[in-house]
Amino acid sequence: MNEPKFQELAKVLVKFPSDEEPCTGYVVKLEWRDSRWIYQISLPDEEIPDGSWDNWAPEEWLSAAG
Repeated sequence: MNEPKFQELAKVLVKFPSDEEPCTGYVVKLEWRDSRWIYQISLPDEEIPDGSWDNWAPEEWLSAAG
């Protein structure tokens, strides 16, 4: 198992496949599942793509936010 790229409370940009622009959020939980890291992301109200506060995203959808 490799080390996760992001830790809890890290600020990240999330590029959901259904959205053109990335969303800014925070990692609230991470899990090793299906041979990869996935992250539960908390998003602010104005950036919620599917109407929920918490979204799971694989590591390849994430990048560091400044």
